[in-house]
Amino acid sequence: MTGVAVDDVAVEVARMPHVRVEPDARPSDRIRSFVHAHRDVDGQTDSITNLIDIGNAHGERTYHSQTVEVGDEVYVLGRATAAADAPHPPRAEHLTVRGGPEDGVPMIVSTLREDRIVAQGRTRTRIAGAAAALALAAGIGLLWAPYLSGVV
Repeated sequence: MTGVAVDDVAVEVARMPHVRVEPDARPSDRIRSFVHAHRDVDGQTDSITNLIDIGNAHGERTYHSQTVEVGDEVYVLGRATAAADAPHPPRAEHLTVRGGPEDGVPMIVSTLREDRIVAQGRTRTRIAGAAAALALAAGIGLLWAPYLSGVV
């Protein structure tokens, strides 16, 4: 799974197509428009170091994008609020879904099914827990190493 977070909204997709732009190539209008709109993204540059081919060229860029098209099925997690004139029970077109720190709930939009998002979240939690346990064990080991080796 890959995704991006924008203004406290996580967008998860199964795959994110990418476009690689060489340093001396002219990017497409869509990429130029994106770079122009986001001042923190450096533009393409050329470099004398590109004469020697050792991996990625200086100034080479890879852009990733994913678009959710009209009619695509998506999973949305957040807090749903029905419009005042909504029927009971409300239908999807009568709901507004919000999320983020001000609402106290996460906001996720995904092209994946709910069970895949939940499984991915559990995997990430397990990996983070294992990494924290290893870091704690290493820290304790470093603190006790002088005592156990008889240096102190």
